Amino acid sequence: MYKGYQNGKLKFIWNEKEKQPSLINLEKVEIDNEHTINDYVQYHKEFILKTDYPVPVENENIRQKRQEHFVLETDPLKFDMDELRVRYEQEADEQKKTELLKKIGLLREEWLIKKDRIREEFPFIENKP
Repeated sequence: MYKGYQNGKLKFIWNEKEKQPSLINLEKVEIDNEHTINDYVQYHKEFILKTDYPVPVENENIRQKRQEHFVLETDPLKFDMDELRVRYEQEADEQKKTELLKKIGLLREEWLIKKDRIREEFPFIENKP
């Protein structure tokens, strides 16, 4: 693969010499036989190796994915629990209150299971030493 630099920063990568960016003034072009385009990611308008990608940025992307799944999967359960709690507080009949508590408990179990599954599916990356 080929790497093109501008102002000392890796700005372009490509696979074949024929695909060198045209009409762009590159100060340096290097051949890199150790990596492929898939080894790089664009970060702050330059390319860096994925292994050098900052953990906080990756963790922010993971946090956003988690949040999307929480909103879709667990928030509706939380809203249902909140509603049942209000109904429980307003209910005078003890038998109905007991039924409401059971429903709240089942929803809470499902809510926790889904939250844990999402956290396992999208784990945060630990900082490198």
